[in-house]
Amino acid sequence: MSDNKIIKWIMETDLRRWLLFLPLAFISAALSDVIWGILYGISMNRSGISADSFIYKVCNVPISAIITSSILVYVGSYIAPHQRVKIFLFCLVSIMGLLLIFGNLFVLEITNYWSCLYGVFMIVGAFVGDSYISEYKEK
Repeated sequence: MSDNKIIKWIMETDLRRWLLFLPLAFISAALSDVIWGILYGISMNRSGISADSFIYKVCNVPISAIITSSILVYVGSYIAPHQRVKIFLFCLVSIMGLLLIFGNLFVLEITNYWSCLYGVFMIVGAFVGDSYISEYKEK
């Protein structure tokens, strides 16, 4: 992975790393969510399950949340030059998940339980990304 010229260019100076860690983390998380949505949509459409069905949402919402939030924490922590950024990104994703949960449960008049489930699994994904980057940094 470090043989790539773009990664080498980003990792050369701390200034580039500080400027690019958050945008690249969000871009990679969004891109992974889009790729997951396309692959999952293709696989479910081939089996005849519609996007509005319960089984489609039960499988898609948790996995999508875990993939997106773990990629955000992992990529941001990988690029940033300081260890505290991992804690910042973990807290950022956890706060976004909690806001999604409590905003849907207590603020909005119509509760969207799928968004609450997404928020719960965002926090789980933050734990997953944190554990993967911890294992990578130890090696």
